[in-house]
Amino acid sequence: MICTSCGIKNKETATHCYGCGTILQSETKQEKKYKNKNVQVNQFNKHKKKFESRLMLPVLCGVVLLIGFIFLIIPKGSPKTLVTKIDESSVVRLQSKSEILATMDDKKDIVAQFICPCGKCKIIDDLKDCHCKHPGGAEAVKQFIYERIQENKYTPLQIVEMVSKKYGGRKTT
Repeated sequence: MICTSCGIKNKETATHCYGCGTILQSETKQEKKYKNKNVQVNQFNKHKKKFESRLMLPVLCGVVLLIGFIFLIIPKGSPKTLVTKIDESSVVRLQSKSEILATMDDKKDIVAQFICPCGKCKIIDDLKDCHCKHPGGAEAVKQFIYERIQENKYTPLQIVEMVSKKYGGRKTT
């Protein structure tokens, strides 16, 4: 006999189901009930699949829209490729010292030539305003400039070129 509650096959002489303990009925009534349950379950599964397939398109459209929105928010390009205007007065001061070794007084004008080149800062800052400690970020660049000035063997324009080659982030004229 097959149990109408759980579907387990029991011995013909059993009065109760071995699986769930339900009182077993005659085989013909019991098999009809079990078959009806299977038909109902199959119909439920068909409806469930239709419902799931109807949900697929809206969910997929939502995901695509979300991804598109994210790409609109993310800036296109790193600070190394962005165009930021340079302070002309600092360029003039640096060019006037093209033959003179850099001093600490030139540090401000050298720093003014760059934006933070780390590519991780959320806001693109002038190097003078940024204090990030990312690798290759503002603090590393300022330290590099300071060390080149301390070596006392480079002109301000040479240091600008060295920073530009090593870190990038140079503003355009």
